[in-house]
Amino acid sequence: MNCPACGDTLHELSLAGLALDACSGGCGGIWFDRGELQKVDEEGETEGEAIERIPAVDLTEVLKGRYACPRCEGTAMMRHFTSVLHEVEVDECPGCGGYWLDAGELARIRDENREPGGREKLKSAAAMGGRVAGYEARSQAEVETYRNVTKICRLLRLRRMRPIV
Repeated sequence: MNCPACGDTLHELSLAGLALDACSGGCGGIWFDRGELQKVDEEGETEGEAIERIPAVDLTEVLKGRYACPRCEGTAMMRHFTSVLHEVEVDECPGCGGYWLDAGELARIRDENREPGGREKLKSAAAMGGRVAGYEARSQAEVETYRNVTKICRLLRLRRMRPIV
């Protein structure tokens, strides 16, 4: 597989009991297959510490635009925030459900998920329409924008999965 960010060859790494594909020696990005990111994205999950230390070359000028999924040929990944409560943008493939994280994004996600039980808080927030006790949105208009974008992405996913007749 090739790196969606810099085009370098991805190398399989066995870290934290996961078989990950990383751009070690290139941009330092990491490919997570469906379900793998959730095993290392919280501060308390010590397996993620080793993954954070993948060596990277600074390629910030190269890393622009949309990425193509390294698994699904011809599928562009969607860039979105990890949740309405977080500011880290990740790239997700609408086809296979995998995630591409650029260098440093896993550390930022883990930093935002320091509080134990953060995932449960996010699930309850989703059930309550994105409102969490103690969370104040920057503006109601911004929250509405996030919700609308999420709805559009879900609609596009459903249209992609269903054959058009």
